[in-house]
Amino acid sequence: SARTADGRDENVVHVVTKVWYTHLGYERTMISVAESLHDLTTDRGVDIRVHILLHWPRCDDGIAWMNCEGEENLLPQYVRDAGPPPHLDKDNAWAESWKALV
Repeated sequence: SARTADGRDENVVHVVTKVWYTHLGYERTMISVAESLHDLTTDRGVDIRVHILLHWPRCDDGIAWMNCEGEENLLPQYVRDAGPPPHLDKDNAWAESWKALV
């Protein structure tokens, strides 16, 4: 494959994507990751290396723009069916997401 002047493979692209707080919890995180990987699929000969972050560790009522319950109601049914709403399990949902990413 082609290389840049400093020896890097020019067909490798690193992408960082985030699991949004509405998708915290094991099964919801798995859905988020699968959807991100699907969206990043390409047939252009590019080797995409995906790095995944948990964007927020929990729903936080103290953050004015964070509307956990309202966003929960806007999620597709298959996401809501995949696991408990993260705003109802604020202390544990991130830990289950972490397990899904390991």
